[in-house]
Amino acid sequence: MKHSKTVGGDGQNYRVGLNNPGSYVLPGDSAPTSFVVGGQLDFAGSPAGGTVTVLGNSYAKVANLANATGLPQGGVTQVVPAGGGAGTTPALFINSSQPAASVAGTSGFNLPSMFATYRDLNSHIASCALTISLLDRNGQAPWNGTDPTATIPLRTGQNILNLTGAQLARSRNINPAPGSVQPSASTTLVVNVVAPGSYSFAVPNVSWQGNEPSRHVLWNFTATGTLTLPSGSNTVWGTIYAPNAALVDLSSSNIEGNVVVRTVQEGTFGGVNGGEIHSAPFSNLVTCAAAPAPAITVTKSVAQSSFSAAGQTLNYSYLVTNSGNTTLTGVVVNDARSGVSAVTCPVTILSAGASTTCTATDAI
Repeated sequence: MKHSKTVGGDGQNYRVGLNNPGSYVLPGDSAPTSFVVGGQLDFAGSPAGGTVTVLGNSYAKVANLANATGLPQGGVTQVVPAGGGAGTTPALFINSSQPAASVAGTSGFNLPSMFATYRDLNSHIASCALTISLLDRNGQAPWNGTDPTATIPLRTGQNILNLTGAQLARSRNINPAPGSVQPSASTTLVVNVVAPGSYSFAVPNVSWQGNEPSRHVLWNFTATGTLTLPSGSNTVWGTIYAPNAALVDLSSSNIEGNVVVRTVQEGTFGGVNGGEIHSAPFSNLVTCAAAPAPAITVTKSVAQSSFSAAGQTLNYSYLVTNSGNTTLTGVVVNDARSGVSAVTCPVTILSAGASTTCTATDAI
């Protein structure tokens, strides 16, 4: 889904809704919508002979058809450049009996609002604290960052793996560590890839292969430029989540998962074909805790409001509060004022938001 859509690539037929047209049915329609364009079809920027074919007995929605003509043709609705006849290309072919008039207009999707939400989630997930790290090829020690083979110690529950773009590029094989499990409905894997700007995603070989485990893996990229799947890349097992980036797929291997990106280009007009995108939507719930941010506040007070003679004792109190979001251990208070006794605290471990009152005396 994007503001405009280029039709086809290198004279080829790009198909959508082949295996899973989705389940969203716009009120008044009789079939699900599997293809949405937020603006116009970009016929001028499309190659001669290029087509997009909407399958699965599903519908297409194009917000603005001012540059197009809809032609129902024996169970197939053709959307061609304005004034064109049946069979004119580039074109959008809808292999259903969708009324030509229903192609235009609202899809029910607010794309700007949706992508604002997607980008907020992208940033939030990227800030999540890691819960696992890669191990060496034997699964016995931390990965050294250079060996092309690493292992991953997945455990039931939520697994957050944070990698830089350079680290991911060096990890060519990610195998299961001894005793680990595979992604599933009860085992979530989020791979945060910190790679500002543009990034070439050299996809590693991974052990979780297949449509089902791919539904529980999220590749979350911070890239804001172009995210490229280079020629010869492996299959991507899991959803590519990069709502700030433009995806350019130059690999004939497939993506087994959803793709959430700013724009997507499958192949090139020059003959490079991108792979297929097989529907395997990420289905787990990510509930990330914020990254640890330790903080502490200390408020000092004195019990006596005044003193009248030398040698009197002042009693100090120190309200110590853990104002961060992680547990603090070994809490100690020191008072630099000359003559103040050692400060005594009843507890030295404070959970987030907890407080304790420490005490000291000073003989004036």
